[in-house]
Amino acid sequence: MSARFRTPAGRTVTLGPRLGSGGEGVVHGVAGASDEIAKLYHEEVDARKLSKLQVMVADRSKDALRAIAAWPQELLLDEHRKPRGFLMPRVHDASEIHELFGTQRRMALFPDGRWDLLVHVARNVAAAVQTVHSAGHVIGDLNQSGVLVARDATVRLIDCDSFQITQGQTVYFSLVGVPDFTAPELIGADFSRTVRSVEHDRFALAVLVFKLLFFGRHPFVGRMLDGSPVDMIDSIKRGLFAYGSRAKARGIARPQNAFKLLIVPEAVQQLFERAFSPDAATRGRPSAQDWVTALEALRRGLKHCQQEPAHRFASSLNDCPWCPAETQWTTLLFTPARKAHVTQVLDLVAVRRRLAALDLPDPLPSAPCPLPQGLVGAGLPQHMWVQRWLHRTLLTVGGGLTLCAALGWLPRALLFAGTAVVLVGVVLRMLPELNALRRQRQAVVDEAEAAWLSACEAWQAPLADLAQRFDAKRSAAARAVRDYEQQLERYKRELAGLTQQVQELQRADFLRRFQVDIVSLPWLSTSLVAALRSEGIETAADITADVDQVPGIGPKRKEQLLLWRSSCAAGFVFSAAKGVPAMARDEVNHRHQLALQNIERKLTVALQEAEGFQRSVQQRLPFTAEHEVLARAYAQARADLDALG
Repeated sequence: MSARFRTPAGRTVTLGPRLGSGGEGVVHGVAGASDEIAKLYHEEVDARKLSKLQVMVADRSKDALRAIAAWPQELLLDEHRKPRGFLMPRVHDASEIHELFGTQRRMALFPDGRWDLLVHVARNVAAAVQTVHSAGHVIGDLNQSGVLVARDATVRLIDCDSFQITQGQTVYFSLVGVPDFTAPELIGADFSRTVRSVEHDRFALAVLVFKLLFFGRHPFVGRMLDGSPVDMIDSIKRGLFAYGSRAKARGIARPQNAFKLLIVPEAVQQLFERAFSPDAATRGRPSAQDWVTALEALRRGLKHCQQEPAHRFASSLNDCPWCPAETQWTTLLFTPARKAHVTQVLDLVAVRRRLAALDLPDPLPSAPCPLPQGLVGAGLPQHMWVQRWLHRTLLTVGGGLTLCAALGWLPRALLFAGTAVVLVGVVLRMLPELNALRRQRQAVVDEAEAAWLSACEAWQAPLADLAQRFDAKRSAAARAVRDYEQQLERYKRELAGLTQQVQELQRADFLRRFQVDIVSLPWLSTSLVAALRSEGIETAADITADVDQVPGIGPKRKEQLLLWRSSCAAGFVFSAAKGVPAMARDEVNHRHQLALQNIERKLTVALQEAEGFQRSVQQRLPFTAEHEVLARAYAQARADLDALG
């Protein structure tokens, strides 16, 4: 094939080095034009294809499309003026979007790529799709191989000649589609006869956004609750969104070691729910602009983690979700902001001293102050003394006579006389004036008692609540100290254990040089590579005997992957002088540092809150002048009543 072509305008184009190839053609650089590349088709361009390319080149929205896509700019004609391909913009220093899904590959290509980068890329993909839709076209085959991402998070759509292009009443079909990104209503359709709509692109866009935000996980790959194997295409058909609010009711759950939908704000959650619901085809899916708006709001509101500066997370969350995940899953999600090295920065002696100082009276007082003792009650009016003396004398004499007669010490006739005397004494007690005074003083006692008990309850209730909270925080602080000590011991044991596994660690470090990609493994599809990476299988070191647990990896692919790993491992040579690989040591340091910092944070909060509750209790313990007045009033009222006898 000639290396020289012409454009319809007469410009001579000389091909540069070959950059890549695909099923339809070959891509070359262009000599003397660093911002252009040329695509040449393997087969002769037929009339239908030529007409489509001419429409694309002449599109009025070409400038806007050129900014977000490798849009055809000019046709390339051979020496016989037959169309052989086209020129398109060149994207420099960019990677296919699926390279961001797996953590290891992303950290290698985008060392500073945090979650905010993933959110930003997702937002830009949505904006690019919206630009295509605004121009009146449909992408059709939107998938993880059709988007390039630059280091600044800008994106370019590629393979634009496969888009569905519309001019007036003429529709140039998109003839291809990747099952993972195909809307359920299109599964099984003949694309050569199917007019795609923006609704179909919206499904694929939602899948792509989900995979970016959830580290390569596919929204329809989960665990069937009845134990049956998961068929992703069947799940898409049935609308079994594994992360949705109705997932459990529909018999599916998200995979192990996968984040909940809650890591994104409510607005983004609702977009996913709408995009993946079983009736989305009829009710409508979120537009690309809907995603731009929601993702931009998410990006602008991201929080910074207090423990790991490299962590960014949604403002709708109270705590960083990445820290516990890195600790529990023993993997790094993002490149740490600084090299981790565990040092015992917590002064446990000082902490125990603070714990010992946390104390409250046990039990807590039931009243703010004691009731005064020895108070003298108000005496009877002078004219009532005789009544009371007669009353007491008659009761005493009558009672004595009755008792002696009953015991036989006196004649039995005196039994009736004693009873009569007692009755007279009772009658005297019931004299109206004395009885009225007694009722009056009883009422004063009742009123004073109610006021006193109410004051005691108002004083004691918040005190008891504070004491209960104090006990809970003191226990939490003591528990955190134990957890911190145990975590330190685990760290020391794991670090010491690295030296015993040095050969295996060096082998794993060696195997990490071999990437799981379609270059190393051409018999894998891009979708399978992405599925492997979403499960943390990014290099030969990650391939184990249970690799067939990844959806799409059957016995044949499993055997091929294991054989490839073995062939890679054949080149490994152990070196005792190298010792433990730095990556293995750094991973252990980082994981335990995060765990210790998390425990220390909980301990600090628990100690501060316990000390705060302790101060609050101590401030409430002293009684007030009001308490003293109420206590004296109650005690005096009782003394006054008792003074009546």
